[in-house]
Amino acid sequence: MRRLSIRTEDNINLKGFLFTSKVKTKKCVLFIPGLEGNYIECDFIDLLAEVFTNNNYDFLCSHIRSSMQMFNSQPRLGEKYPILTGAAFEKFTDCTLDINAWMDEIVSLGYSEIYVVSHSYGSNKMIYYLNRVHKYDNYLKKIVLISPIDCVGRNRKRHNYTELINTAQKNIQEGNGKQLMFCGFFYQTYENFIDFMTNPSVDNFPIFSLGSKNFNEFNNIKIPKILVYGEQEHKYVEIINDLIDRKIINSSLYVVKGANHNYIGSEKELAKDVFKLMGSELQ
Repeated sequence: MRRLSIRTEDNINLKGFLFTSKVKTKKCVLFIPGLEGNYIECDFIDLLAEVFTNNNYDFLCSHIRSSMQMFNSQPRLGEKYPILTGAAFEKFTDCTLDINAWMDEIVSLGYSEIYVVSHSYGSNKMIYYLNRVHKYDNYLKKIVLISPIDCVGRNRKRHNYTELINTAQKNIQEGNGKQLMFCGFFYQTYENFIDFMTNPSVDNFPIFSLGSKNFNEFNNIKIPKILVYGEQEHKYVEIINDLIDRKIINSSLYVVKGANHNYIGSEKELAKDVFKLMGSELQ
């Protein structure tokens, strides 16, 4: 395993881990993690890396700025201060800077075929990225989107949603927009929380709208793709199957038996199934 360090266009320092197969290959799998998803905490990454490298693919586990709640992006030589960033401070649209930097790195390393595996909020970011950045379309071969979430729809179902919105708006009006608020299982600034809930770009997989909103960004993806969910994600599986039957979503769905959203206890099954799907004919 080789540790990589890259810089985004806006000078954020990101780390990644490159797992290599025993044979020289032009194929590389890029893993895009979910919110606060990182190599330390996500147990299925090692299993994914193992199954792919055993089959002549290299595997890059990327960290993006939302991989950590908060972290200091170290300054370049000659710069005075680090940049405080992380999931608490990111704007959703910043994801293009992170993903593009990793795409640049993969191509600079000599790979000519890129396969993407993304998880949770990282899948929503890949949907956004693939609709706006086409620099590497000729390199991208297939994408497996694991458990993309309906970020906006899920948060609007929370019992304290109105209270959170009112609190955030009040603090922004009072000049406290950059202070942190607790939004369920992580922190965001008041400004970022409002952006998260009102930016139409975030709402690119609106499952809980039950078809009343469009899936144009997802359906516009021309790269062969497939959706993967855990069997325990009952509501998502039920709704997505219905939307596929109604031709609102142009993808097929694969369900990992017994798995939850984070695939805890189902790591081996997920890795085996994702590899099998990557080698099959995707829509």
